[in-house]
Amino acid sequence: MVISYNNHKTHHSPHGANKMALFYMNKKRFLRITIIIAIVIVTVFILRGSEDRWICNKESGEWAKHGVPSAPMPTEPCGETKVD
Repeated sequence: MVISYNNHKTHHSPHGANKMALFYMNKKRFLRITIIIAIVIVTVFILRGSEDRWICNKESGEWAKHGVPSAPMPTEPCGETKVD
């Protein structure tokens, strides 16, 4: 008669290792996406420029305040094109 004391698997399941690897891959992907989103947001803010400025209302031909501009109202006419 043969008695076997090792009827169950003692090695770790590869599924557990795959879950851990998947976790780290998702963590890296999340970090990459977060960094890309942060770069896009910063770039948009830089390219938008100042919100406090004078804007030309071409319909009325007058300068309109947008926010609280630090510069005085422009002296050149608004909405007119120069012909040389």
